[in-house]
Amino acid sequence: MAPQEIQEVKYYGDTSVEIKYRIKALSNWNDYSPYFYMKDGKKNKCFLNTYCDSSSISHVYKLALSIHFVSQEYSFSPDAKFVTTIWFNTKINGYTFELLKNSVTKIAQSSEFLFYDKLLHSYSSNILVYVKISYEKVDDRGDGSFTKALQNLLASEEHADYKLKVADTTFNVHKCIVTSRCNVLKNIIETHMIEKKTGETTFAEWDPIVFKEVVAYIYTNKCEIAKVPHELFKLAHFLELKELELKCNEYLLQNVNLKNIISTLELTDTDQYELGELRKIANDFVSGHETTLANDLKFQNYLVNSIQISNIEFVLRIANTHNLSDVLSCAMEFVRINYTEVLKNDKCEGFLLSEPKLLLNIYKYSSDLYAAQVKK
Repeated sequence: MAPQEIQEVKYYGDTSVEIKYRIKALSNWNDYSPYFYMKDGKKNKCFLNTYCDSSSISHVYKLALSIHFVSQEYSFSPDAKFVTTIWFNTKINGYTFELLKNSVTKIAQSSEFLFYDKLLHSYSSNILVYVKISYEKVDDRGDGSFTKALQNLLASEEHADYKLKVADTTFNVHKCIVTSRCNVLKNIIETHMIEKKTGETTFAEWDPIVFKEVVAYIYTNKCEIAKVPHELFKLAHFLELKELELKCNEYLLQNVNLKNIISTLELTDTDQYELGELRKIANDFVSGHETTLANDLKFQNYLVNSIQISNIEFVLRIANTHNLSDVLSCAMEFVRINYTEVLKNDKCEGFLLSEPKLLLNIYKYSSDLYAAQVKK
């Protein structure tokens, strides 16, 4: 089963352990860590099972972890939770999971997680794994009753003392709750004179459906991300709800598909969100479904409307490969107007140099346009 030797182990008090070991694996593996101990020595002997499998999207992998306890007796309560972070080869980009223990099977299992790693396939068969596991005791009954109480308070609107108006919907909320959970709302409610006087704030630009999920999250730390993930991410970013923003991003990373690819690309086109990893996954998805998307009028419209310096190579390549004349004309016009800036983009310059025929067409397009203007 599990190897008996471990390269390195560190203990942090009696609640955390960090182990370092090597596995022999390619892009797909199901491997065991060496044995190690949790919390209070040999009473909690265990090992970690790591399952990793490549997905249908290039450089995206499915990862799941489980902790297996082998001791006959162990000291963890039935409501134990283990927060686990795993790194591959270097401790730069880690992936964090919550593993919940099953008191019958003595296994703490995580849900499946998707991550992007362009280098994982090149690690050959010798991967250095770092894992840090921290034990947390969770009182589910107490947390559940408190969350339920807040949920009921929001639904009943009892003692509500502030209004958040979104389009034609009004959310009656409690200032003490929303200001303690959201600094942006706290600033609006406590420092804006009109809001202090009227007891209400209007958010005309947001969708009530999206705002409802954010209000639910503020009260209960839970919401239905799958309903409106892209807009929920934007609102979480606007309100600086970092944890919700991260949860939305994680959901989006795991759910790129034909139905939402345009929304995903539009979201990643906005530089302020810094969604580089999501953009890589979206671009890889487009590459894998390029023919289908190139024939989609909505996708063609997206290409035309999204043209900018950062994605001009992406638009030119698809338009040129699939003979999308309308898209290509718009892209060439953009290049003509922004020629100097476009060539400063190394990726675009390299693409144009690799496509001399397209480059000549752009020159010809510019020349013809200039000649037509002179005649006028």
